[in-house]
Amino acid sequence: MKTLFGTRRGWAAVSSFLMLAALITERLTHPLAATLFDVASDFFSLLGVLTLTLTPLVLEWILTRSLVVESAEWARWGRALGAVALCFACLLHLMMWPVYCVAWGGLIAGPLMTLGSLTGAKYNPRLVESLQFWLYGFLAYAPLVASIVLLCQMAALKHLTDSLVRSRRIYWLALTGAFVVFLLRPAVMGYHVHQAVTTKSDGAREKSLALLRVFGAEYDLRVLAFRRPPTYATFLASGGIFGSEIFGRRWDSQDNARKVYFLMTGTPFSKAPTPPIQKSLLDQNDQMRLEETGGERVGATITGLRLALSERAVRYSPKTQTAQIHWTLAFENTTDESQEARATITLPEGAVVSDAWLWINGEKRPAAFGGKAQVRAAYQEVAVVQRRDPLLVTCTDPRRVLIQCFPVLPQKTMQVRLQITQTALGGKLAPAQLTDINFEQPETTPQTVSVNGKPWSGENLRVEPLQLPAGLIQKAVPATAPADVIVAVDPSASVGEKIEITKLTAALKSLPTGSRVKFVDTRLAKGEESVWTDAAQVTESFLNSRRFVGGVDAVPALKRLSQTENTTRPTTILWLHGPVPQEAVSPQPLLEARSLHKNTPSLVGLLVSPGQDVVMDALSTDKRIHTLEGTDWAGVVERAARAAPPAPAPRGYPGGARGDLIALGGREPALGGIYLAPSADADSQTDWARLAATSRVLRAWYTGYDQDALAKAAARRRLITPLSGAVVLENKEQYERHGLDPNNGQPKPGAPDVASALAPEPGTLALFVLGSVIFAARARRRASRLRS
Repeated sequence: MKTLFGTRRGWAAVSSFLMLAALITERLTHPLAATLFDVASDFFSLLGVLTLTLTPLVLEWILTRSLVVESAEWARWGRALGAVALCFACLLHLMMWPVYCVAWGGLIAGPLMTLGSLTGAKYNPRLVESLQFWLYGFLAYAPLVASIVLLCQMAALKHLTDSLVRSRRIYWLALTGAFVVFLLRPAVMGYHVHQAVTTKSDGAREKSLALLRVFGAEYDLRVLAFRRPPTYATFLASGGIFGSEIFGRRWDSQDNARKVYFLMTGTPFSKAPTPPIQKSLLDQNDQMRLEETGGERVGATITGLRLALSERAVRYSPKTQTAQIHWTLAFENTTDESQEARATITLPEGAVVSDAWLWINGEKRPAAFGGKAQVRAAYQEVAVVQRRDPLLVTCTDPRRVLIQCFPVLPQKTMQVRLQITQTALGGKLAPAQLTDINFEQPETTPQTVSVNGKPWSGENLRVEPLQLPAGLIQKAVPATAPADVIVAVDPSASVGEKIEITKLTAALKSLPTGSRVKFVDTRLAKGEESVWTDAAQVTESFLNSRRFVGGVDAVPALKRLSQTENTTRPTTILWLHGPVPQEAVSPQPLLEARSLHKNTPSLVGLLVSPGQDVVMDALSTDKRIHTLEGTDWAGVVERAARAAPPAPAPRGYPGGARGDLIALGGREPALGGIYLAPSADADSQTDWARLAATSRVLRAWYTGYDQDALAKAAARRRLITPLSGAVVLENKEQYERHGLDPNNGQPKPGAPDVASALAPEPGTLALFVLGSVIFAARARRRASRLRS
C-alpha cells in the first residue's frame, strides 16, 4: 500500500477518488456551489468536472502503454486530453481561490464541531453540519491535488513526444479549443443576455435567446436572479476581479437576469427551483424571502411552508341561487424561521370576498375593513416592522384576491378564514381556486367541500324558481351578434402545455354566422398572422405551426393590435397567454395606447396556466377588459363574442347602457342577465345585497368615479374590492393608530351606503338643474328666432 501511494499511479488514483467524492458531495449538499464546481449548473460545467476527475487515470494508462509498446502515438493524444483538463482546472482555480484560503478552517473546525456535537445524551442536530464542514475542508482541495498530478503526468508525456512537431500542434489545438469552450463561453453568454435586453430588433432578440438555450445559460441566469450582492470580502474579491467582468456575473444585473430568464425558459424566476448556491456554505442568505415579505406579489415557493388544511363550508339557497362559502385555510411552518404565507385566489364571476378572520392564540379575530392603502400600511407596520400577527386581504383585479399572513411561526400553524359570497345561477357552483401560491401543497393535504352540511363532489345543485329581491331584475340574454375575433396566441412554453388546439378550433367554428377569425403570433411586435377567415372555415394549421418555447412579452403586439384594428365591425382580441411576471413585462405602453384610442377592441385575456398576470391587472380598470382563467375553450370564445359589441355611451351616472340599471358584475355583459336598480342596494346583509353593492362599486371604479367615497362605502359593507381591503391586527391600539375598527365583524354604522356614495352632492345636483334650465331657455329662444 505504501509503495502504491508513493508512486505517480497511486496519486492519480487518490486525485480521482477525491474528485469523485467531491462530485458526489457537491451533488447532495452543494458546499461549493459558489464556484464552477457546482455540478448542477449545466452540461459544460459537468463535462469539465468529469474531465478533471477521469483524466489522471486515463493519462496514467496512456503512460504505461506508451512505455510498453515504445510508441508516442498514445502519448500525443494524452497531451491533448491533459491540455483540456488543465485548461478547465485553471478556470476552476481562478473561481475557487477564496475557497482555498478558508477551506483549511474546515479541517480544524469540522473535527471540533463533531466532537462537540457527540457529547451529551441527546442527538445534536448540528452533527450533520459539522461533518459537512469536515468534508468541505478535505474535498475543497481535490481540484488542486488533481492539477498537481496532471502537471507531473504532462511532464512525463512531454518527454516522450519532444521530437514530434505534430504532437505539439495537437497540444496547442486542444488547449485553444478548451480555452474557447470553458473560458469564452460565459463571455458569449453575457453578450447575448445584454443583447436580449437592449436590442430593438425582434429577430436579434430571438436569436440571442435561442443561443442562450443552446449554451445552457438557464442555471447562470437563475443564480443571478436569486442572488444578492455578496457582503463578505473574499467572495466579493473573486466576483469583482474575475467573475463579474469575464463571466458576466455582474451584481447589478439582477433585473436583466430575471427578465431574460423568463423569456428564455417561460418560467418566472421566483417559480423556478432555488439554485443550490442559496444553500452553499459560502452563501447562506435569505434575501429573496426578505425581499418578498409584505410585498404585493406571491413570489418564490418557500420550502417547509405548506398548506395543512383547506375546508369549505357552503351555505346554498335554492330560491335565491346564491351561496356563501366559509373557506378555512391552515398553513404549517416546518422551518426554523418565521415565514409569510401568500396566495392569489381567483374568484368565479359574480363573487366577492365579504369577510375575513384570523386565529390568534386560539381565538378567532374578525378583520377590520378600510381603504386599500390604509390596510396595507397597517400590515406593513405590524407584519414587516414589528413582525407580529396580522392578516391582509386585498385585490387589484376584482377576480384576483391576494391574501398574506405573517408570521407563520417556526414549527407552528396559522389558520385563516375567508367568507365568499357568490351567485350559483342554475345551480352551478364554481368554487374559488388557489392559483398562485408561495407554499407547498402536498397531495395529502385534507381538502373538503360541503354544501349545507353534506359532502359535495361538483355536481349541479338543486334549484327552485329564482326569487330576486326588490330592485333586481333578470332579462333574457340576447343572441350573440356576428363579431370579428382576433386570437392573439403567446407561443410560450406554458401555453403549449395547456392549449388544446382541436377544442379551441371547434369553439371558434361555433361563433355566430358571419363572424370572422384571425390568428396572431404575439412573440414578435410585427409577428406572423393569418388572414381573416370565416369562423366556420377556421383550421388548425396556424396553431400547429407554432413553436411553443420560452416566455413571451406580448405587450408590443397587443399594443399594435389595439392601435390598428379600429374596424367598423364589433371586434374582440382574445389573448391566450401564460403567467406574466412583473420583472419581465411592463404593461405601461399597452395601458397608454388603450387610453389614447377610445375605439380599441375589447380585450379578453385567458390565463391558461396559473400565475402572476401583471398586464391584465394593470388594465383591470378598463371596462373593455375581461380577465378569465382555465381552459374552458367554449366558454371563453362565447365570452369573447359577447364582449365584442362596443358598449353604448353612458346616459348619466349610474345608468350606463341601460338607463338606471347596472349590470351584475359592474360592466357588460351582465352575469346571468341580472341588472340592479337604485333600490337594490339595501342596507341588509343578504347575499344579493352584498353582490349588488359590489357591482355598484365596480361600475363606478371602471368609470373613474369618486374613489375615496367608494372605498369608505365598500369598507362599511365589509367587501374586498380594488379600492378596499381587510386586515387583522393584534390589539386595539394598532387598530386605532391606523384609523381602523373591526367592529366585532359587523358592518360599521353611520357611514354612507354604496348607493348614497354614488349619488351626486346637493350642490352638484343644483348646478345640474340650473344648467338644464339655462339650456332649455336658450333652446326656446333660438327656436323663436327661427320662426320670426
